[in-house]
Amino acid sequence: MKSLNVKKIAALAGVTLLAGAGLAAATLSYGGTVLVDETGAPRVSVVVGQNAAASDGVAAGRIAAKIASAAYKTTTYTPTVTGGTCSAVGGGNDSTSGTCDVLTESVTLNFTAPGISGAYEIEQLINDYVDRELGNRVDSISDDIYDLNNAYDDSDEEEYNLWTDGTVGGTFGGASGEDAMLKIDAAGFTPFNDVSVPHPEDEDYTEKQAVWITGSNENDENGDFTGYVDMIAYNIKFTGNDHGIPGCTDEVENDYYGTETGAPLTEECAQTDLTAEDNVKIVIGGDEWVITDIQTPDIGDCVLQDDLDRCSPASGSITLAKESDRRIMQLGDTMNLGNNYQLKLTDIGVAETIDNEHAALFDVIDTTTNDTVEASDIQKIFPGDTAEWTYPGTSDSVKVHVYKTTYGYELFQRWAEVAIRQEEWELKDGDTLDDPNDDWNVELVWKNKDPAAGTPQEDADALREIIFYATEYNDDPIELS
Repeated sequence: MKSLNVKKIAALAGVTLLAGAGLAAATLSYGGTVLVDETGAPRVSVVVGQNAAASDGVAAGRIAAKIASAAYKTTTYTPTVTGGTCSAVGGGNDSTSGTCDVLTESVTLNFTAPGISGAYEIEQLINDYVDRELGNRVDSISDDIYDLNNAYDDSDEEEYNLWTDGTVGGTFGGASGEDAMLKIDAAGFTPFNDVSVPHPEDEDYTEKQAVWITGSNENDENGDFTGYVDMIAYNIKFTGNDHGIPGCTDEVENDYYGTETGAPLTEECAQTDLTAEDNVKIVIGGDEWVITDIQTPDIGDCVLQDDLDRCSPASGSITLAKESDRRIMQLGDTMNLGNNYQLKLTDIGVAETIDNEHAALFDVIDTTTNDTVEASDIQKIFPGDTAEWTYPGTSDSVKVHVYKTTYGYELFQRWAEVAIRQEEWELKDGDTLDDPNDDWNVELVWKNKDPAAGTPQEDADALREIIFYATEYNDDPIELS
């Protein structure tokens, strides 16, 4: 008896692991009070009096931020792969002297994660296809496909095709044209339950996740039961409206907004209206990421005629980051930079730039000696900017982002909202992921939140979907024996 080759199915198991890690199946409560919600985020409320001073509000915010920042921990998860055998009786490999006594085969992928464990089981007949309707050995009838000629509205979660561009028969992407796919979503796999995506300056969103697979199996001339994975994709889609998350949240009717300097836009988005400045958090594979930048596709690369149209041009990107800490700092407060260094807020500078912005002024402290070290790269950061500092004597670095600052004549009136970013990830359409996931490609899907406004308003301005996919499995089939 031989189990699945873990190396050969690592990418498939990896997607399933991504789907489950870190997703909480239920809330954590104490005495009827929810402490951690269904997404794994702490519920923090700090109450101040009706007539509280502004400084009391700042202090309450600091307490809430401290509780929230201390409520997480980082853990490494490992997938395990089990099951899936087929044995013959009566005659070994001689088809005339024996038959296989198992008429169906299944592949079971197991993983564990905090608060949840589970597996999705794919059951097929021998010589069957991995498609929408398992167990019929056909991949072309209506029950087997997500019809590109009919299901072109991506708001229809039951019917839409992952690769549709919104027009009848139109497709995009490296796996365009695929229609006989098996979709594994929250309906059959609880780790893919919806994720809430609050947006403080826009409507709240719901993130939907799924894995899509195409493939087949066969009982070959040696009597081995072999499964082929032709394409596998993991997607997250931002719903709650018909377009997704906009790069700019300005609500001026019939205007297209972008962030590209010098672009022929009706109006350029103000820094305060960027989604990247609103602490919007999404989940990819169970890990929480903060959106730090959305660059919409270049003008003319993605012209959308109505609210069904979708596109995936080479231009456009989203940048994500892991924030090890984020809080409101008052003068003298410190944050941990890692590697025995701390960031200390020393002051808020006087108004500068044409926008009269006040920079946050910092020192970096070596906690082993308590001395201030040279760190000119992050000693002065304006709101909305990110600065990177390299640890002395190493090639490793850390990034500091300042969201906002306030300046007052009293010292307690000066504070800054600051985040420490240990990791940053830019996704562009057509990119491949880093080794060992370099078989995986990135597809970004864009829509328009107001496509009826006319040129240049027809260009894409909202991120609808992120897709990770691979199509290299035929040369390395998964074998069962």
